[in-house]
Amino acid sequence: IRPFPAAAVKITYPEKFSFIMAEPPAVEGANEWELLNIGVNESRTIKTSGILSEPAGSEAFASAELFLKDSSGALLPAGRSFAFTQILPSPINLSHRLTNQTQSALPGEELKYEIDYQNVSRVGLNNVVIQVTFETPAVDFSDFISVSGQLSGRRIIWIPAVVPELLVVDPGETGKFDLRIPILTLAELMPSGGGAGQKNPTVKSRIEFHSKEFPEDIAGDEVEVKIKSELLVSASAEALGQGQFRIDLEVKNGVNDVKEAILTATVPQAGAVFMAETVAPSDEQGNVQFIPDAGLVRWDLGQLFAFAGSFHEARRLSFVLGGLQSPVLLQDIRVEGVDEFTHERLTSKTIDQVIAR
Repeated sequence: IRPFPAAAVKITYPEKFSFIMAEPPAVEGANEWELLNIGVNESRTIKTSGILSEPAGSEAFASAELFLKDSSGALLPAGRSFAFTQILPSPINLSHRLTNQTQSALPGEELKYEIDYQNVSRVGLNNVVIQVTFETPAVDFSDFISVSGQLSGRRIIWIPAVVPELLVVDPGETGKFDLRIPILTLAELMPSGGGAGQKNPTVKSRIEFHSKEFPEDIAGDEVEVKIKSELLVSASAEALGQGQFRIDLEVKNGVNDVKEAILTATVPQAGAVFMAETVAPSDEQGNVQFIPDAGLVRWDLGQLFAFAGSFHEARRLSFVLGGLQSPVLLQDIRVEGVDEFTHERLTSKTIDQVIAR
């Protein structure tokens, strides 16, 4: 018998297992560990936790493999063990759902959840605790609203000390809670202080309960909301004399890449002259066109990278319009595009008009 200089463990989880954490942390993904300098008669323990989404009545299988490293670093199989369990029906039907939308939301938007529970077992449950955990760092916990829920880390919890109905939940008994929590603002999701920001962010939450009879957390459902990007456009004008004005446009983008982006603006004055040779920067000249009959300026932006205007440069365009008499130079300036993460069509807020100053 001699010590092991190095060993490795690999766990194969059940098909519908959602990994949450492990102690000690895995060195590769969520299921591989390296164990160094294992002494004679020494034991090591690896604990993992997650959520099994197998239907009630089904069986879930897991396996663990042990490998030893030889002098060349190659892994040699040294043993394998198996475990299985049968999924029992949960004693409580537990769910949380969004009441104001289901698929995507804007930065700063408030999410409204409704939490429902029902004891579907044949016995009462004592000291029930219900908790909603937000797994992604995309909500503002400082501004959540719940009549009886309390903040604990990244969780909102309902406990018997605050909700007397949870002291004993009798068979068939139901209950309901409301929770409102805002998504972080665009500024909070954007890169700052050298951070990378949150690209393609989501709000992912899961609901669980435990009780005196079931001390380990039992999961209900999971809800995931994608946060969509936000297009921002600004415009200004500078008088050059003799009825000519230089127009400056700037387009910024939020948290996701956007494709097929187009800016449109209306020139309300008949007889306006678009001076194509003044378009700057020069590499945008082929992307801008003026349609005189419609009085329309169209700027084909194509792809806008996430964080354009902060981490990436904003897209900018300038050109000169001539033959103008009215103080209103441009109207109805907006940007449209397709969010590559949520696959939704986006439209910026419209700038009603740009006035000569």
